[in-house]
Amino acid sequence: MNVSKKVPALYTLREIEGFLVANPSEIVTLILEDHVASRDGLTKLFNKTGLRMYWFPVEKMPRNGDDWPIVSDMIKNNHRLLVFTSNRSKESSEGIAYQWNYMVENQSSMDHSRGLKDVLKSCHAATGNRWANFLAVDFYKRSDGGGVFEAIDILNGRLICGLNDVSSCRVQISTMEVAMWL
Repeated sequence: MNVSKKVPALYTLREIEGFLVANPSEIVTLILEDHVASRDGLTKLFNKTGLRMYWFPVEKMPRNGDDWPIVSDMIKNNHRLLVFTSNRSKESSEGIAYQWNYMVENQSSMDHSRGLKDVLKSCHAATGNRWANFLAVDFYKRSDGGGVFEAIDILNGRLICGLNDVSSCRVQISTMEVAMWL
């Protein structure tokens, strides 16, 4: 989709709904800079597009440092759409998670002199050895080495199987499956 051209939110959300239908094992996260002023405006929009059926309920989101559910449970329960808003009042009024109740971010000023992999490691240590669930970056095309995509592979590897990259998880899982059949 061409993001430089303005399109109604309805079309974008229908595109997301189409992706979720076509990819039943994928999870999508939306972090909305929310300026919708009409009462229940976002709720109506998500209902109209059919996305509400994929919604991860705000009451099931982890609180006070609790862990998120595992991905396979989210898929099994069809809770494959995480929606966060920048508007605090929408959590109580529309059941849309206020992003800062569930996320923290480091100051961008500490990222400029270090690579993204080093920032991930620093954040991991600073949060009591917890890996980030989300990685948000600006200017993803401007990076040294593997950049954002390498950092995501590392992060997913750590979260999924505790290894250094997600491709190692596939090898570990395949090896476990083979060992189970021997």
